[in-house]
Amino acid sequence: MDEEPEKWRQPVATLEAHQPFCGFVLRVAAEDGSANYIGASGKPVFDTEGRFLGYRGVGTDVTATVRADQAEEVPGVGQRVRPDL
Repeated sequence: MDEEPEKWRQPVATLEAHQPFCGFVLRVAAEDGSANYIGASGKPVFDTEGRFLGYRGVGTDVTATVRADQAEEVPGVGQRVRPDL
């Protein structure tokens, strides 16, 4: 988060306000040091007196999707070669 504080301002505010979130993508380091990506969504959970208990949600490995999107953004990467041209 220290690398891009502006990027995290809204997601952190959402969590601090105990609001639901959807589609957060987090970059995490794999054991070999490469970047992996986790997509997360969650709903806040409160007790009967309205006290915030935490989030219930899901996390999914979206590394392949993020890498494919990144490849499309780089000119010449991920494009097919057409021999008929």
